[in-house]
This record gives sequence, C-alpha cells and structure tokens, in this order.
Amino acid sequence: MSAFHERPSETSPAPSRATRISTGSPTSAKSPPVRPSRLIHHLGRNGREHDKATTRTASRFPPPISQEVETVQYVAMLRQKYVAHLLGSSIVGRLPNGMAPIAIAIHLRQQQAGYAVAGLFTAIYALSTAAGSPLLGRLVDRFGQPIVMLISAAGSAIGFFAAAFLPVDDYLLLGASVVLAGALTPPLEACLRSLWADILPKEQLEAGYALDSSTQQVIFISGPLLVAGGIAVAPSEYVVLATGLFGLIGVVVFCLAPPAWRWRPVHAERHWLGPLRSPLLTVVLVCNCGVGAAMGAFSILAVAYSEHVSLPTMNGVLLSANAVGAMIGGIVYGARVWKSRDSKRLLVLLGTLAALYLPLMLTPGAIAMTVLAFIGGLFLAPALTCSYVLVGRICPPGTVTEAFAWLVTIFLVGNAAGAATAGAAVSSLPINLSFGAMALFALIGFAIYVVGLRLIGPESSSTPTESEQSTAR
Repeated sequence: MSAFHERPSETSPAPSRATRISTGSPTSAKSPPVRPSRLIHHLGRNGREHDKATTRTASRFPPPISQEVETVQYVAMLRQKYVAHLLGSSIVGRLPNGMAPIAIAIHLRQQQAGYAVAGLFTAIYALSTAAGSPLLGRLVDRFGQPIVMLISAAGSAIGFFAAAFLPVDDYLLLGASVVLAGALTPPLEACLRSLWADILPKEQLEAGYALDSSTQQVIFISGPLLVAGGIAVAPSEYVVLATGLFGLIGVVVFCLAPPAWRWRPVHAERHWLGPLRSPLLTVVLVCNCGVGAAMGAFSILAVAYSEHVSLPTMNGVLLSANAVGAMIGGIVYGARVWKSRDSKRLLVLLGTLAALYLPLMLTPGAIAMTVLAFIGGLFLAPALTCSYVLVGRICPPGTVTEAFAWLVTIFLVGNAAGAATAGAAVSSLPINLSFGAMALFALIGFAIYVVGLRLIGPESSSTPTESEQSTAR
C-alpha cells in the first residue's frame, strides 16, 4: 500500500470533489485548475497505484477546506456511470429475499402440506441463506465476482425449480432443494457494497450505502406483493420458479456491468477467521445482531397488535410504516457528507434507534401506533448505513466481500432469534410488555457496541493497514 495513503484527520477532512487546486508554482496565477480527485483519487481496492508525483504536488499545496455543510444530490449520483445499472440489477437479483419465504410457504400449503411443514422448510431456507452467505463472500474475495455469482445464481435457480416440482411428501429431496436454493443465494448485497468505493467519489460513498439500505426496503415490500399477484394468476409452483429466475436475471445483468467483471480480489495473507480477526468489526457484527432481532420481533409483534385491536390489516400497515420510515431516514441521512468519525456516529445512531422503539410499548390506537412505527424506522437505515461504512473501512485486506456477507448473515440470524423470542413473549405476556422485547434487543445491541468501544477503542478503526479502502475515506 502506498505511503501516501493516509486517512484524513477529523480536524482536516479530505477536500470535496468540487474543490479546485492549483498545481503550478505558488506565484503562478495562470495554472489550470485540476480536480483534487485526479490528484489523490484512490483507484479502487484492486491494487492499482496512485500517481505519486501529482500526489506529492497536492500535499505541497493543500486546498482550502470549506466548513459549510455538504450535501449529496442523489439524482446526480444515479446519473454517474454504472450506478443505476448496478443498483437496479441488484434489486431485481435480491427479490428472492423478499419472495422466497412466502412463496415456499404458500406453495406447500396449496399442496396440502401442514403449517408445521411449511414453517419448517421456510426456516430451512432462511438458515441456509444465512450459512451460505459468508462462504460465498469468501469465494468472491478469492476468485472474483462474476464467476462465483453466476455459478451460485444458477445453482439457486435449480434449487427453486426442484422445490417447485418435487412431491411435497418427499421431505428429503424437498429439503435438499430448499437448502440448495438458500445456500447458493448470490451475494449481490455484499458484492454491490464492495463496488461502491470503486465507482463513487469519496464524498458520495456514504450516500451510496444509504441509497442501498433505503432501497432494500423496496425488496421486502414488493416481494410479497409479487408473490400475491403471481398466485392470483398462476399455479404456486410457477411462482416458486419465478422467484429463482428473478435472482438469476438480476445477477446476469449485474455481472454485465464493467465494474463487476473488472473487480479483482486483493492478494493478501489469508486467515481462517477472515474478517472476524478484526475485534472492532466483530463488535459491529454482534451489535447488528441486536438490530436484526428487533426487526424480527417487530414482524411478529405487528401481527399480535393487529389481533389486539381487531384490525387484520394493521399488520401490513405497521410493517409498511416502519419500512417507509427507514427509507426516508436513510435517504435523508445519506444526503449529507458526514465529517464525524463513523465509529462514534454509529454509537449515536444505535442509541437513538433503541430509544425510538421504547414508545411502542405504549401500544396506543391504530393511528398513533402507525406514527410510532414510522418514527421508529427513521434511524434504522442510517444505523445500517453507518455499519456498512465502518465494516468496509476496518475489514482486513482481502476480506471486504466476506465482511459484508457476514453483516447480512448476522442480521438474518438476529431476525430469526427475535421472531422466535417475540412469539414466546406474545403467548405469555401482555402486548405492551411484548413490545418491550423489540426495544430490549436494540438496547442490547447498543450496549454491546458501547462496551466494545470501551474495550477496543474507536482509534482501532483508523489503522490504515486494517482496511483495503481506508485510503479512500
């Protein structure tokens, strides 16, 4: 890594892309302006070199730093080359995440399988997805994106095809097909996040993560709607098959983008722990397990609340309000270029997220509860966005895709644990105390992060050798 790769200090943040620098003599007034990004631009984590001569020139004549609040225009960001292509295709390719659990359950029920069987195979799919994600991420870090994603997408589509047309009473083959569909789910989410630093300028990087985490809500809103629409016009087996095809089509289009097939793994010393050998990264993963558990609990508590107020539609209303809040919060958060240290900013976001879940324990009327669900979602996407930024910066060299994949896995594991715990709470506690489980999970995640920062220290996140992209931040 070049000696000129230095992380900007908090007191002297890196110049924005719009700042101009004169590279001529200090006395020359006619030197043409040059964008600083041409001088100090980090050309991606793939090992490409800086132009050292121009870097030295930029360091001799540092530009003035504006102290005004900077904002990012999402439209301008989406107009940048490949951004819309990669983001749009990744959303299509990730639709199975929102479709598969419902499609599998409905298909099994229409084939006269019991609720217990439908629940079992839905859980098998979720656990297989969580288990396969880090492994596929590690393979991407070793062999590159297209080959791993195309093979895994084809394998997952075959698994969905088998699950759609196999007899539902053949539990062994059906289980194997569901495991195949889940475990080979392409790591699109992790691969997209590992590309952001290559295609976006530094000051728009967090906005890219924010847009990603915000649009992710679209997947879990549109996925069930696509399944419902498909079931209305076609047999359930074709809906299951279509679920796999969405993933395959999205991956193929994603891999056609030059940044995906140009991306090269970083050749670094391999360790069996991969990114988990970073203490702070492990802490970030564990605290996000609490966030995932809170979301999993909310999915069950929303059903319980709808029964409590005798309004069957309130389940969907509360979940949608929370998702819309998360989407708006993420977009607003990403529109600003933050100057504070990401490790400390995550502390504030997690604490605020946990605090906003506490009022849900009041379980007021339907309208007020909808407002509280919306407010509770406002800090969800910002907390996830800041986690992405921090994980991407502190992961050891050669592990960036696996690190993001671990974040996905931990969130899914927490989601499942939260749903199970909330189900037990609802069956034995009043509805208002049951909502306390949701806030408790978020508070536990916040407490874990506080203790982790105390033991490890936020400064551990700024060591340049710990991350392939610390130089770009």
